[in-house]
Amino acid sequence: MNLRRHIGRLLGLVAMSGTLLIIAVPVQSAGNPADELVAQGNDFQRNGKLTEALWAYLQAAKAGNIAGNLAAGELLFSQGQATVGRERVLQLSEGLGYLFVAATNRQPQACAKLSEAMENGLGVQTNLVAAYAWMKIAAEDNPAFRPGLDRGRKSVV
Repeated sequence: MNLRRHIGRLLGLVAMSGTLLIIAVPVQSAGNPADELVAQGNDFQRNGKLTEALWAYLQAAKAGNIAGNLAAGELLFSQGQATVGRERVLQLSEGLGYLFVAATNRQPQACAKLSEAMENGLGVQTNLVAAYAWMKIAAEDNPAFRPGLDRGRKSVV
């Protein structure tokens, strides 16, 4: 069985568990400790302390913070793109899992990032229809993503 099929199955499992997390973990509101963890992670990331930043984002994500899921997903996904082999697969799939949780909570950046991954086959099998659907959700919530929606429409047709 090829590597992309394994990744697709893993992402499917992550997607199913991500959905359960959405149901089981309430979304946190502003001014709570999880928001402080995201801010702390942002400070770490600005200072080049990526391990510490990822730890803070993951703690916020575990508390149900959507911004924490987005930040953890983006950081893991970008680190995965910079690696090779098994580590690449693990980081891309873990990053996509966190991005999926944020995207299913209609976080436009996460929707756009999932769309990009699916359009280009990064960590998942290429799926232009799903890529277009995620970009459409992103564009509905943030007009800045409309050019990506137009580009996706041309690739699907």
